[in-house]
Amino acid sequence: MIGSCEPSSKALLWLSCREKRCCSYYSVAPTGRDLWRLAETLDVPIWAFTVYTDAPADAADAFALDTSDRRFRVVLAKRPDEELGEQESAPCVFLWRLRDGHAQCGLGGLRPMVCQTYPSILQDGLLCMGESSGCSCHAWALSHLDGEQETRLLERLAGERAEYAAVLRAWNARVAQAFVGRAHDYVEFCDYLTTAYAERHDNLAG
Repeated sequence: MIGSCEPSSKALLWLSCREKRCCSYYSVAPTGRDLWRLAETLDVPIWAFTVYTDAPADAADAFALDTSDRRFRVVLAKRPDEELGEQESAPCVFLWRLRDGHAQCGLGGLRPMVCQTYPSILQDGLLCMGESSGCSCHAWALSHLDGEQETRLLERLAGERAEYAAVLRAWNARVAQAFVGRAHDYVEFCDYLTTAYAERHDNLAG
């Protein structure tokens, strides 16, 4: 886990979960940093493991593809489950099962920050438990958390979300300035994210 070679108590509880229902119940909206990190590490384009879905126009992670008011957000793709037959219950594209049925995340420590922090949240700077109805293995409590480590993860998540919002504002401004009727496609948007984060990373490294 972040900042430590040893998994936290919460991580060990999650790893021990056989079903990992949360990985099917929710749609995971990574940060732009998550997307860039996964694309670089896996050596695949962002559009290969994500899809885009409708989003509220005022959402911080909403992006435009044309000059209309319609907005979208990026989520991890799901793998249709023939047994379930319901897309909303389909497992994350990175979730796989061992022969004994035990579910595992194929990303391991590369999991998006929102996955690593689930189900904890920060409210007015205080560590709290968030919504966890998608979990079938535990009744989560603060006692399951390493307070300092979890707070650092959540603060990192907040920082990455703020950075992503800034990157998207620049994209949305570019789209708004295009002539009416000019539409961008999702691949073009994903390429923009890859370039924008690579430039930010190089600038920080320099």
